[in-house]
Amino acid sequence: MKVSTKLNVPIAFFAAGIALTIAVLIAWHFFELYPRPRSVPPSAEARANRYLALDRWLTSMGRTVRIRNSGDYSLIVSAEENNVLIHTSLFHWRNGDAELLSQWVTDGGTLYLVVDDETTDAVNTVLSIFGVAAETRGEKPYPIPHDIPNFSDAVSFTIAQLGNDTESFTLADEEGTICLVDMPYGKGRFIVSGMPVFLWSSNLKKELNARLAWAIFAAHTANEHDTGSWLFVRGKAKISGLIGSLFQRGNFTVLIISALILIIIGFWNGIPTFGLVQDSAKMPGKSLRERFQAEGRFLKRHNALSLYTDVYLKAIRQKARQKGLTTDDEIIPWAIDILRKAGFKRERDLFSSALRKESIPYRQFPAMIRIFQTILERI
Repeated sequence: MKVSTKLNVPIAFFAAGIALTIAVLIAWHFFELYPRPRSVPPSAEARANRYLALDRWLTSMGRTVRIRNSGDYSLIVSAEENNVLIHTSLFHWRNGDAELLSQWVTDGGTLYLVVDDETTDAVNTVLSIFGVAAETRGEKPYPIPHDIPNFSDAVSFTIAQLGNDTESFTLADEEGTICLVDMPYGKGRFIVSGMPVFLWSSNLKKELNARLAWAIFAAHTANEHDTGSWLFVRGKAKISGLIGSLFQRGNFTVLIISALILIIIGFWNGIPTFGLVQDSAKMPGKSLRERFQAEGRFLKRHNALSLYTDVYLKAIRQKARQKGLTTDDEIIPWAIDILRKAGFKRERDLFSSALRKESIPYRQFPAMIRIFQTILERI
């Protein structure tokens, strides 16, 4: 009795599906699934840009962020943003900038000064207009406790007078060391602090830091025309490493020049036209006659010498027909006359032997090829 193979195939697939389903149900019932934590190192962009989390956070809330490596007052006054954060060491201070910045804040701008370096006369002038003085830590650092947001302890501040409204505040530790001052000024707002470590990506996940960041950057706007966008003069992040640097905008010119240099070096080392850097001794080679004889031996060994000569003879016969010569008896005298005029003597008999399909020694192969080429050139 024969069993149809067409019936066995669907039955086999059906049985395999049932077995697989049973195995999955058994594994689902008896095996426990539990999450396994995995430590993922930060990306190259996160390592280079300490404020990456803040930039993405503000962008996700619809508050655009623009970053500049440096700037001066012309950048601030021409900016579309109404909120500006300035690292004092990256700002080009000029005479009169303090008064101009204070007027800009009075008209409704928000200015956040980050004293990230030693205070200069220009920075002290700006701070004095807002009634704030900065002090560097000197030899004794100011310890910042863990119960307030993270700040650099290199700079502390003193304030002459703080407004009585609820929007003015200072952030200080138990000893009264002020780390941050936030106060309204005219229609705008003035903020000053040391290095804002609380804004770094590694610290922004802390609740105290996140709350302070929200209060400064997103809690309110200065006026109805303020879109909440920020201009950061704190330097652009540059990804470290060779691969990261190649993909940074602005490095394409360097990349192209480097590639061209590598190509030229490769040509210089490998192509004789450009000149070889390393001299190589020329290996001794065989003469052209010996090479033709070797080729003739090879063709004769494989009974292909006649095929090689037939190609030349076919071309010669076609040229002869154009002159009205059709038979071998007519072609041979005509060809021998051409060879005689070209200076051939003993080799002239080789052409008649090749035309009549007679055996030719392989040693005569170079001379025969030379005869064929001479006839074709002089026709």
